[in-house]
This record gives sequence, C-alpha cells and structure tokens, in this order.
Amino acid sequence: MQSGKVIAILKTLNKHEIRKLGKILHSPYFRIKKEAIQLFEYLEKKHPHFEDVDKSKLKEALPGGLVSDDKSLRYIMSELTKAAEYFLVLKELESSEAEKNHLLLKAYRKKNLLKYAPALIERNRKLLNRSPLRDDKHFFLSFLTEKDHYEYVASGRNVAVHKNLKRIILDLDTFYIINKLKLSAEMINLSEAWAVEYDPVMLNEILHHLKNSKNIDTPAVRIYYEIVKMLTSTPSEPHYFHLKDLLKTHGALFPREELNDMYIFARNYCAQKINNGDSSYLSEVFDLYRMLLEDEVLIVNGFLSQWDYKNITAVALRVEAFDWAWDFIKEFKEKIRAEDRENAFSFNLANYYYHRKEYEKTMSLIRNVAFTDTYYNLDCKVLLLKSYFELEEIQALHSLIDSFYMYLKRNKAISEFQRSSYLNFLRIVRKLLRLKPNDEKKRTSILLELDRSHPIANVSWLKKKLNSFNN
Repeated sequence: MQSGKVIAILKTLNKHEIRKLGKILHSPYFRIKKEAIQLFEYLEKKHPHFEDVDKSKLKEALPGGLVSDDKSLRYIMSELTKAAEYFLVLKELESSEAEKNHLLLKAYRKKNLLKYAPALIERNRKLLNRSPLRDDKHFFLSFLTEKDHYEYVASGRNVAVHKNLKRIILDLDTFYIINKLKLSAEMINLSEAWAVEYDPVMLNEILHHLKNSKNIDTPAVRIYYEIVKMLTSTPSEPHYFHLKDLLKTHGALFPREELNDMYIFARNYCAQKINNGDSSYLSEVFDLYRMLLEDEVLIVNGFLSQWDYKNITAVALRVEAFDWAWDFIKEFKEKIRAEDRENAFSFNLANYYYHRKEYEKTMSLIRNVAFTDTYYNLDCKVLLLKSYFELEEIQALHSLIDSFYMYLKRNKAISEFQRSSYLNFLRIVRKLLRLKPNDEKKRTSILLELDRSHPIANVSWLKKKLNSFNN
C-alpha cells in the first residue's frame, strides 16, 4: 500500500525532517491518537524507501490488535496524514520570515496588540530590502507589508494614511503585471502546441502601457515582457537577444526554478527556429546551456538531471564542440544520481564516439546501457542504427529495423507522437537502403516525402544522408 498519501509525504522528507516531525507528534501541544504515533514510529524505521509496507504489516505495527479492519487503519492513516501536512505548512512558514510576520501582524490586530505593529512592519521592510530576490513573490510580500502599514495607520484615523498608498498600488501593479505576462506567455505556448483558444484580455493594453512606464525597468517585468514579445512579434529575433542579455545580467534576482523556466522559454524559441530550418540557433542553445551551468541553475540539491546531462551533451556534439563535450561528460558524471549515473555516462560517451566516427566504440558502449527507460531505449536503437548504417552492416541494419518496428508497435509507454515520429524515420531509412546510386529522380522523391512527413525523428541526419548519397 505504498500509494498512501502519508507515505508519499514521508518519502519527501530527509532524516532531519523525519526526526523533527516525530518531536512534533510527541509534543503535548499536538493532540494526536497514540495509534497514529505508533504507526509513525513504525514507518520511521522504513524511511526512506518504505519497502515491504502493506496493510497487514501496518496493522501488525500497532500493538494489542487495536486495528483489526481496513476502515480503522484508514482513519489512523488519515490522522497521521493531517499531522504530516501540518508539518509541511510549518516548514513553509519557516522558509519565509516575511509571510510569518504578516500572519503575526494579523493576529496582533485580532488581539488588540497593535502597539507592536510598527516594529514588525519595519522588520519586514528590512527583510525584503535585504533579500537578493526580485521575483513576483517579493513584490506580493512588499504589497502585503505596505498594506499592513496602511491598515495600521488607518486604524488610528491618522491624516498621513494616504502616504504609502502609492507604494501599495505600485507593488500590487508590479505583482499583477509580472504574473499577467508570465501566465500569458505560458498560455501562448499552450495555444500553439495544443490549438487551445486564448483570448488575451488586457494583454495588449499592458504591453502598450509598459512602453512608457517605469514598470518596464523592473527586471522581472522586462524579462516577461521580452518573452511575450518574442512569442508574438515579427521580427522576434531582437526580443530573443534582449531576453538572453537580461537573463545573463539579472539571473541572480530569481529563484533557481523560476530562472530555469525563463531559460526554457528561450530554448523553446531556439528549437522552433531550428525546426524551421535555421541551424544557427543550435549554437544559441549551446550558449544558453553554458549560461545555465555557469550559474548552477540546473544543479538541484547537488545533482544534475540525467536528461539535462544528455541534452547538453547532444547539443555540444551537434555544434562540434567535441573537446568541451568530452570534458563535460567526464566532469559532470559525479553530479548524476547514483542510480542513473552509469547508464547516463555510457549513453553520452557512446554518443560522443558516434560523432567522432568511432562506431565500434559506440556499439560497445551501447551494450552497457540498461534499457529500463523508454527514452534510453529509443535513443540507443537510433544510435545503433546509425552506426550500422555508417559501417554498412546491412544485414544487422535490416534486423534492427524489424525489431525496432515491433518495439514501437507493442510498447504502450510510447506516446502516439513518438510512435509516429520513429515509424516515419524507419520508413525513410528503408527507402534509403533501397535507393540505387545515381537514381536522382528517386532521391528527389524521397527528399520531398521527407519534407511532407510530420512528425519524423532525426530529420537532419536523413537529409544529410540523402544529400550525400551519390558520394
């Protein structure tokens, strides 16, 4: 029964957090049934993997046969879940002193302790001024702080009540504009990808307003302004390059996760340009990845995602930065989580050797990749297919195409888009194998078919092989 919410929550906690939760559960302030505490003590011993946890084991963990049926067990697990959720809320409060102070001030108002409000408001102002971040949350907390000050002053019917209204409105406007632009950019992307209708209410008015407003000087506003203009303007290139400069200059003002999202907008734009035939944007993607690595944006809890590791290597190889790719593969191997490390390292090294035309080494390394993941399986098959093609191992190539075809047909984990993409790829490879030298008419026909086929994997490789076929 590993699908229980409480187990899902406990899995996310580290040892220190588990101990802290245990102290809260045992404190006299936190009233919780002793069976729920006993259940926690049992689960604590199973942390972090919770192997062999099922209903019968959970019932046995509670002494005296106190829980004999599923309904009673669910009730106790519900109690423990509420306690774990309460702990998560406390953790969030601990991570934001400004939010905690705002709630304390709210309590002061209810308890008629407003004489302590000015010091608390000033403490919040100092906290926000010292913070290096200038994301939408910063402006929202600033808005709350100034609104708290306004309400404190207004409660005393002070004639100076109007003095900080301008600041309140400015912070509120800034928070709204940042989120309006950010969410509009997301919606524009979705509307293009999934044909979702989007009515950009007030967006054009905001964009027009920002041309002559001081709000545009706020880095977060300017970045999302450039993202929206990049997605909607013609020409769009100037907005992309402005965005890139802004990310380089102001990246430190944003939480790592949000900064990564900003870079994703830039990378997606480059990918669209590449898909439309402008291969010069490959070097832009490479440059964006180097910026991300330099600022350690992609390093989360000390680790680099195996997929970022793979994508960065692939881009570096495509722009023929071979020495850089070699150093990156070696240097960042230890940044990959232990359970993914050898698989990711073997695949990326195989890809490196393929681009260096050392096909035997490529095939040898592919044998070290465990096909536990659909993406690795697909990529390894393609890399092996290309290697057979380059070595003119025709019999092995035909056999691989047949097995690859059956894999695509039978594997339910592959999306329909992926399935179509790879099936189209295999269809063109088969035609390429049947193509006779100097048959220009057939070669041109396949090229035209390639341009009409969508989706299709490895288009650039197929075109390269067709364009160089007679050689």
